[in-house]
Amino acid sequence: MTNEDLYKAIGDIDDSYIMGAKKTMKVKNKRNYKIWGTIAACFCLVAFGTVMINYNANLPTKPQPELVQVANPIMVVNSVDEMEKYLDFKVPALDKEVEAYIVIVDENNYPKTARIEYRDGSTFNMEYGSNDVSGIFGGTLEKTEKINKTDVKFCTYTDDSSNEVEYAIWEKDGFSYSLSNSASLQSEIESLTK
Repeated sequence: MTNEDLYKAIGDIDDSYIMGAKKTMKVKNKRNYKIWGTIAACFCLVAFGTVMINYNANLPTKPQPELVQVANPIMVVNSVDEMEKYLDFKVPALDKEVEAYIVIVDENNYPKTARIEYRDGSTFNMEYGSNDVSGIFGGTLEKTEKINKTDVKFCTYTDDSSNEVEYAIWEKDGFSYSLSNSASLQSEIESLTK
């Protein structure tokens, strides 16, 4: 076939066939964009998933013990003198047998509260400020009485086992005090408030 024969053959083609072929080519081009866009999106998802899997693989799987340890807020000491070395105030004590001398520290590990637990079951607490330092929550105020020019609040608390706890709280010279479970509560408060 010669060039002339080719031109004649092309010239004899119906124009509707040429237009149809042109439309088909446009549709194929549009489909290629959709296919390539879908392939690119899948590639991005695979790449993102790979990065996340590698990131999670590097995270620690067990809790680190040094992150969960909490300092003990209670220091047991041997005497009132030793308590006063930790605390920057004088601690009055009753003249009776002691079970334990305790210094309680705050959340910053700073010594804050003096506690003396006596063998008869009574407990004396003292710290700076004007807080209820009894450690007993939900008690009922029974009366307020002046002892040695100090307002002392006498309270009671009944626990879940129907045991009644008697305690007293007071403030004096910038300190808060409490005494609980004492058989001679009033006379011991007189001694502590002098």
